[in-house]
Amino acid sequence: MYKRQYLICDAADEAAVEPIEDFLFAQGVEVCLPATDAGSAEADALHRENLLGCDGVLVFYGSAPRAWVEIKLRDALKAPGYGRPAPITVQGVYVAPPLDHRKERFRSLQTRVIQHQPDFVGNAELMAFVQALKEART
Repeated sequence: MYKRQYLICDAADEAAVEPIEDFLFAQGVEVCLPATDAGSAEADALHRENLLGCDGVLVFYGSAPRAWVEIKLRDALKAPGYGRPAPITVQGVYVAPPLDHRKERFRSLQTRVIQHQPDFVGNAELMAFVQALKEART
């Protein structure tokens, strides 16, 4: 049985997440994305459905502001309130370009923080995230 990864990104980062999407798929992970081309109601409905049906959440911190990242992490925490039977235990934030001082210092006790590296295969943090996803109970 495959695992489902909800890769949350801002519409401005759709092209930037494609290498991560491809990498996760190559690792045997089904990737679901937000509906960035839909209306607000449809996008919100799909966002909740993705939170209900995923095994893990990875928030892509690229062009979006930090407040957007915090909102998406809080949405993941609220998933049991949407009807999910258990919390999402595998969560992460992928810190991507454009990098700046504040983004490079991004830390969290709530979630894994994965710093961008050009070589996804060599990124130990991302590989550990994928391993945790594969081992997670749903």
